[in-house]
Amino acid sequence: MPPKRRSGRGGDLDTQDAKKTRKGPSAGDACPDFELETDASTSNAKKTLSLKELVADSGVVIFFYPKANTGGCTTQACGFNDNYDKLIAAGYKVCGMSADKPPSQAKWKAKHNFKYPLLSDTTFEVMASLGVTKGDKRINRSHIIVEKGGKIKETKIGISPKNSVLEAVAALCPERNGKDANAKDDVQKTQL
Repeated sequence: MPPKRRSGRGGDLDTQDAKKTRKGPSAGDACPDFELETDASTSNAKKTLSLKELVADSGVVIFFYPKANTGGCTTQACGFNDNYDKLIAAGYKVCGMSADKPPSQAKWKAKHNFKYPLLSDTTFEVMASLGVTKGDKRINRSHIIVEKGGKIKETKIGISPKNSVLEAVAALCPERNGKDANAKDDVQKTQL
């Protein structure tokens, strides 16, 4: 039985239901290594990025979205882009991941000037191993925060586009100029 959603549009999955049905690593676990093509890949030159590379010198926030260049996915991606500098200052890189092919990712990235790489998991294997898929070929909008070295700090599976950004920033940037990062005005909301 699929996880239940809270009432209201864009609500997050009920935590208990998500824990019952979710497969994949949790906070405190080592994140499975992977290597995927990026938006920089072309038919002439394959460009890849691995988790090992991403967490060698910093942590990383990996957010997962169903389809590039759609409304909710653009809201989520632009929110991470708007907060990119804050996350970098906190010691965390950012990257997005979906099943879109590199050329689609590249067009979307160029259209919105994303500062971070977009990873392409066309087989859904990596996303399934991370527990962010629904069934065989659907992506559950999510984010995973991985600490430097590869240990998972936080997983948020089945989260709304806006809350994905707000919660990741709040988890990694607890203070900003003396303010609590949970305060919504502390998170850049240009595209949220």
